[in-house]
Amino acid sequence: MKCRLTEVRYSLNGISESQMNFLFSQLDRLESQVIIKRLTDRRLTLSPDDIVLEGMFPSDLINALSRSFPPPLSFKVEVDNSEYLKAYTGFEWNQTTLLYCGVSLLPYETMQQMINFENAWQYIRLITTTEAGSILRSWLAVKPKGLISVTKNSLEFILPMHRIDLLLLWLDRLQTEVIDLNWISGSTGEIAGELLQHLGSLNQARLPVLETWISRTSASEDLDFQRLFARAMVAIPF
Repeated sequence: MKCRLTEVRYSLNGISESQMNFLFSQLDRLESQVIIKRLTDRRLTLSPDDIVLEGMFPSDLINALSRSFPPPLSFKVEVDNSEYLKAYTGFEWNQTTLLYCGVSLLPYETMQQMINFENAWQYIRLITTTEAGSILRSWLAVKPKGLISVTKNSLEFILPMHRIDLLLLWLDRLQTEVIDLNWISGSTGEIAGELLQHLGSLNQARLPVLETWISRTSASEDLDFQRLFARAMVAIPF
């Protein structure tokens, strides 16, 4: 695996006692150290009670977390090259940290061809202010109001849409090959059935609703990025 998971954040309120016991049993088996800490500064938390796991995560632990826990609030990975991710990004937002908005599992140009939106601003408006974000969830890497924070050799997925193992598999793949519908559908045989079941597919019956929302978001008024991504930005130290 080219990507190296270094941090995972969960909401403690969303984890049961049995899940915590399972987590501790997994950590006890590790040869490397992964520590757990609670975030007490509410200005930096994505939930009322965030916990963070930090360290170098072996594949067994990644698989265990992915299968037994819901998608995390955020996770960080070290990568050799983050340039490939630009092609899958709806909009690059340059703050103190570079932020990618509207990141999809398919390249942005493919999304534009299939959904037929006009430009990046309409795409962001479409997924953040209408039901389109729900309709397209199986094709999104992060939730509609989630972000990916980018530094030279590190990515932080804030409010990821899918399981950690699936997104790491996707990251590895896009560094060498262009992701297409054949890969996402499982036709290439690279995504296990368990992951495909989690990923789901586009509900064709809802496409007319999607077309309605596309027509209603064609206006070119400015987007208030600070408001749209306010929750996700809490996780980013400025």
